Amino acid sequence: MEIERRFLLRPCRVERLLRERRIAYEAWPVEQFYLSADAKGSERYRRMGDRYIHTVKRGRGLVREEREEEVDAGLYARKKEEHRGGLVEKTRYVFALEGITCELDVFKGSLKGLNILEVEFSSVEAAEGYGLPELFRPLLVAEVTENSAFTNGALSRTLRIPAIEESLEGLLGRLEERREWLKASVKVGFGPYESGRHALQLILASLLRTVRANADAIREGDEESERLHQLRVAMRKMRVLLGEFRGLFDAGWVGDHRERLRELMRSTNNLRDLQVHRQELERYREMLPRRERSVLDRLAEHLDREIARQREALVELLGSQVFRKEMGILERFASTERAEGFVPVADGPVILAAKERLKRRFKELRREGKRLGKKSPPEAYHRLRIGVKKLRYLIESFDSILGEEEQGEILSRLKGLQTLLGEHQDRRIQSETLERLARSEEIGDKASRQALLELAERLEKEAAEYREAFPERFAPVAGSRKLLHRAICGF
Repeated sequence: MEIERRFLLRPCRVERLLRERRIAYEAWPVEQFYLSADAKGSERYRRMGDRYIHTVKRGRGLVREEREEEVDAGLYARKKEEHRGGLVEKTRYVFALEGITCELDVFKGSLKGLNILEVEFSSVEAAEGYGLPELFRPLLVAEVTENSAFTNGALSRTLRIPAIEESLEGLLGRLEERREWLKASVKVGFGPYESGRHALQLILASLLRTVRANADAIREGDEESERLHQLRVAMRKMRVLLGEFRGLFDAGWVGDHRERLRELMRSTNNLRDLQVHRQELERYREMLPRRERSVLDRLAEHLDREIARQREALVELLGSQVFRKEMGILERFASTERAEGFVPVADGPVILAAKERLKRRFKELRREGKRLGKKSPPEAYHRLRIGVKKLRYLIESFDSILGEEEQGEILSRLKGLQTLLGEHQDRRIQSETLERLARSEEIGDKASRQALLELAERLEKEAAEYREAFPERFAPVAGSRKLLHRAICGF
């Protein structure tokens, strides 16, 4: 009788943990296939190192009947021609921990990322009294002893890593617990092995509520600049989500909706820049000699006129058929079980896709940041700012499956860098706007236009100072690789 408990671990290089903790182990390459595998039992052939083993199991769950015999390579090869399903390949790490022998299977091929820890016992009582060692607790996703989808036989039939799903209705129900939707927060809860399909729908549903809340407030007359800011952040986060996980969506579907979101956001760009510019006028006043400050009164009048005009256009946009239709389509998509627009790979665990995107986004950000220097064009800093935002949005979106302490530290570093790059970009836009106004007839006499040119030059110098300060602010972000690994993996 085989008495065994099985534990699903996070999709990380767990063997690295064994080495770091100096736990002695043996590693064996394993190849196995099944002649039959169902709820009643299985018949399996396995090559483990240079041994060939035929195994018949009966039953399921904690206690099963198991019969094993060694066979020769010839019989193994003949049976391999008869097998049903796919070939399962993995490395088995065998080691002792707290006096008990453990077997850690690290799967390969299409099952790469699947790690299952198996522990055998001499009695049911011993099995039921077993507590997972502290070493593996941060890595634990779930116990899968009774989950037939994670048996090797089931895996051989699909050659896909299964998810551990909650119902979409249940996940969306949690959003009802949140009372305030004006901030573009994506504090939503799901487990690491929730399907990518459900996780992305839940995040989108949360962001769509923020878009709706701020759009309604703006249409009802709320002129607070924060309403537009939060609306834009929520839409930007949606677009980033669709772009970063485009491999989980139908290419045509995701391409269409990313483009529509981009066009809607583009319609709000001018108003946002004008609002930021208007908020800076008092600071400008301190930068100019007293005799030249009157030009700022005329600039304020100009900005107020433009802001009012752009706000009217925004209210019209938010009430338009184009906006309502796009939000409606996305809301139905986010709330519909088995919604069209996904591809089959979206059924897999979200942690696999999130891990890949987080690590790739960090690697790209680190590489781009290291290329920047004093002679780099300002546009390169803006591109890096976009990359910082994308990584930050990803971490915030998947906070429920990342280590709290580690993600908090990474976000703090990213926010510091994003603030610097944002101030740099604002100075550039403001400088360009002032220079354009100074060369037009909108601001009055020659002396006023000259004052604006001088102010534009001061702002450009400030932008240069932010570029000078960049290396110091970038260094902590570039050094966050281990932090990100711990946030994802737990060690």
